[in-house]
Order: sequence, then C-alpha cells, then structure tokens
Amino acid sequence: MNGPSRSQALAAAGAAGAAAGAAWITARRTAAASRRRRAAGDGGRALEVTGADGGFRHARVHGPDGAPTLVLVHCWTGTRELWHKQVAALAGEYRIVTYDHRGHGLSEDARDGDYSLEALAADLDLVVTAATEDRGAPVLAGHSMGAMTIAAWADAEHGRFARCARGAALLSTGLEELTAKTAVAPPLPGPFRTFQGRLADLVLGAPFSIKGTPVGVAKAGVDAIAFGPGARDEDVELTTRMALDCRTRARAACGLAMARMSLLHAVDELTVPTIVIAGGRDLMTPIDHAERIETALPRSLGLRVEPGAGHMTPLEAPDLVNDALREVVAATEASADRRLAA
Repeated sequence: MNGPSRSQALAAAGAAGAAAGAAWITARRTAAASRRRRAAGDGGRALEVTGADGGFRHARVHGPDGAPTLVLVHCWTGTRELWHKQVAALAGEYRIVTYDHRGHGLSEDARDGDYSLEALAADLDLVVTAATEDRGAPVLAGHSMGAMTIAAWADAEHGRFARCARGAALLSTGLEELTAKTAVAPPLPGPFRTFQGRLADLVLGAPFSIKGTPVGVAKAGVDAIAFGPGARDEDVELTTRMALDCRTRARAACGLAMARMSLLHAVDELTVPTIVIAGGRDLMTPIDHAERIETALPRSLGLRVEPGAGHMTPLEAPDLVNDALREVVAATEASADRRLAA
C-alpha cells in the first residue's frame, strides 16, 4: 500500500472508531436518562405477572380497586408510559392496568425468543387473568401493535372473548396489509408497489441497534413519521426515548410480525361494544385501516377521529381517547343492565 492510500485507510479507521465511540457514549447517556425517567414516572401499585414464556412482565395498577378495570396495551417500541395521560385523567374513575410487552420497557426479553403477535396475545391473556382475579371482566384498549395484540387474542379465543373482556377500544391501528397501505412514503406506481411493501417490511424488521442514535436526530424522524403537525415537544421526546429503549431483537421481531400480519378476520370475534379511534394525519396506519375495522365490527360504537393528530393518539388526542374509553365503559354497563332486566 502506498503512502497516501495507507494514510487514507488509517484516517477512515480512525473516523469509524470515533463514530463507534460516540455512538457508545450516546447509548450510555440515553440509557441513564431512561432509568431516571422510569424511576420518576413509575407510579401505581405493582401487579405480579408472569408471561407465557415464564418471564417477568412489568405491570402496574392505578385507581380504586372497586372500580371497573381498564387494561391498556401499548404500541410497538413503546412502554406503559404511553398511557400516562389516560392514567392521570381516569385513575379517579377506573382501576387502570398498564404493562410492558416482552422485550419492551422493564419487562424481560422473551425467554423463548418468540415475539409473534400470538405470543404477545398469550401474555395479554395472563395480564388479564392477573388483573381481574375475583373481579369482573375488563375493558381493553390497545394502541397500534397493542390493538393488534387484542385482535390476536380474540382470534385465539374462538368465541371466548366476550367472557374475558366486556368492551374494547382500538386506537391508530391496522389489521392487515400494514406496509402495503401506509403513507410514510409516497406510493410507487404499478409493479413497484410490491417492491415498496417489501422494502417497508425490511425496515420494520431491520435487526440493527438504534440505541447510539443521537436523541435530536431520532426526534426529528419520530416527529415527521409518528405525529401530526404541531405536536408537543414533550410527547415527541417521550415517544423517541421509548423507541430508543426498546431492545433490538424485540423491535425487529415485532416489526416483522406486524408486517406479516393478517388479522382483519379476527374482528368477527370482538362481539363486545368496541370503539375505533384514529388520527386524521396518521401516516403509519392511515384512516382507511380504521374505517375497514369499524365497518367489520359486530358491535361498533363508531369511529372517532382527531383530524390533526398523527399516529400517537393517546398522547396527541388525550381528551378524545379519554372520552372514548368512558363511552365504552358506559356502553358495557348499559348492556349489563339490559341483561339483568331481561
């Protein structure tokens, strides 16, 4: 190797080493900030839950024990922190259970390596069992992958869902053709659409770490993709930091599971009062997903849309979400009263 070429190689190696070192430092700082954030926000009472794989699932209970129970199921790369605005507004009225999916937040990684929607649904079944022992069936609410988890659970139960849950809310979600019907990137013409969908599948399931990404860079991407215009900085910050916290294997495997998902038929099993919520500016699961789900529901309470919101409706449209959850609970209580009267 001649002099200049060797110098260039050494310079490139030095630059790569510096970049790797900077990413390592960024990841350490992000992890430390995450620990502080979780410690400050981890209120409520502990709920002991063991997942379907035998691993620990971090779950908390908020609100009075005698109140109707809500089980809130968070999104892909999120944590139970997603629901903090619902907990703050509704914990005086309801008993609220939030938890972290396997490989997310403070829950253990999947001991069996399974991050399929069926595995997440099996965990949900155990969370509901732990949350409702000696109590009535809960109302379930799921955001994005959380709603997919509810649908996968209903699909697995084959008619048992109405005995395990008395109502449901499906927020900002799709149940089939997730990557084929997204507005994150402009649609390509004709035969290129198939390629675009496959490329989106690869992005969702990409097995590389993002933990070394500078928070400012990650926030810009999250703001553009996951939020509507005028999003609050604290909401973008939380969503970004939850995503950076998510373990690589869980993020990639859950992303691939969503890309391969075909669960619209499971809507037939949701034979309880169910409401659908969507953001009018959602790029990740555009509103036509919500319209298809709402139309197929056996007992729909309707579709509620926040016109300016993007994908993160629990954060962007908390009042709409909170009122919708109250509406579902009221509908289930009215149904129970009619059954008693009969």
